[in-house]
Amino acid sequence: METPLFDSLEIRQFRAFDFIKIEQLGHINLFLGKNNVGKSTLLEALFLHANLGSPQVMQAILDGRDEPGEVRHGNTAEPTVWSLFHDHPPLERIATSIQIGRVGAPDSALTLSIAWLRKTSEMDASGGFGDGSGHGGGVQPGQEYVEVGPPDVSDGEGPIPALVVKYGPMRRMLRLDEAYDDLCRRWNLQTRSNRDLATPCVLVGPGGLDDAGLRGLWEKVVLTDSKDDVIEAMRIIAPETEDFALLHSQDRVSTIRLRMKEREGSVPIKTMGDGMNRLFGLGMALACAKNGILLVDEIENGIHWSVLPEVWKFIVKVAKRLNVQVFATTHSNDCLKAFQMGTKSDPDMDGVAVRIERKNGEFSAEIFDEKRLAVIVKEAIEIR
Repeated sequence: METPLFDSLEIRQFRAFDFIKIEQLGHINLFLGKNNVGKSTLLEALFLHANLGSPQVMQAILDGRDEPGEVRHGNTAEPTVWSLFHDHPPLERIATSIQIGRVGAPDSALTLSIAWLRKTSEMDASGGFGDGSGHGGGVQPGQEYVEVGPPDVSDGEGPIPALVVKYGPMRRMLRLDEAYDDLCRRWNLQTRSNRDLATPCVLVGPGGLDDAGLRGLWEKVVLTDSKDDVIEAMRIIAPETEDFALLHSQDRVSTIRLRMKEREGSVPIKTMGDGMNRLFGLGMALACAKNGILLVDEIENGIHWSVLPEVWKFIVKVAKRLNVQVFATTHSNDCLKAFQMGTKSDPDMDGVAVRIERKNGEFSAEIFDEKRLAVIVKEAIEIR
């Protein structure tokens, strides 16, 4: 397998994190820690990075946390993307940047910051504003907006807020006075030339993938060899699984159905229990994360502890073949033990467990490589 995309991780000013640094990551990574220490936030940061700071991903992160937006255009509440900044500051007071990337590698960082814009038509010939404020500086020919300082309460209507997204050679400015749907459409058009910078990435939440998510992945997997991987995943729980398909009923409702050995007809996957649904989703997600990263929150959900070692062995094997770096979170000590067993099964796939802690408002990350993990499991030491 190729070198992991992230051999380390550094996050600044993103949600709960003022600053956190993880100095070592492997091909397969498991985040541990108490509730509310930011394990899920780590996955969100990686998801945002992989998608180049996409406004759709920002909205998905906020929606996933049930964070309401503001009514700015019409009657629809629109995402307040600035609340992704650390400590949810008011928009006018944001003076720092969100940074997500490898440790000591600024070229790898996704950077989000807030800028303020004025129309050049509001400026006088000297390069200042007609109201005498003098903010900003000179204007380049053909420039419609110029960046200025933060708004002043005495500054009339004030400048226009914008979110600046930078990654490598890409720099995009998203005006926050626009309707969010329009902003997303413009983003998709503008970033077509930078799609080679994005990383294939699938995020699986604690509750698994919804029907729409599964259908989207199905379209990428159905005609590929990866379909066999999905069947292999389900056989961990139900060895009699032979095949699966997406079937449409007369009322246009689509369902995933399984063909089982020595059973007539097909059965809906949802009748097979949470474990089958979870493994089906993991298999589909791995296949669609080829040459990228897979993010799984609370990976043990719905899966009996007795099969977790086989689940991790499956993940290690398929991730190696498809060149996928895996990041998962857990609350389960059984999952940690299974993780250690699964990752030691292949010497080419290094597994790293990372315990996240928060003390006196500061975050730290303790690394447990395969050697330390072996001791932890053997001595039954609690590290969650």
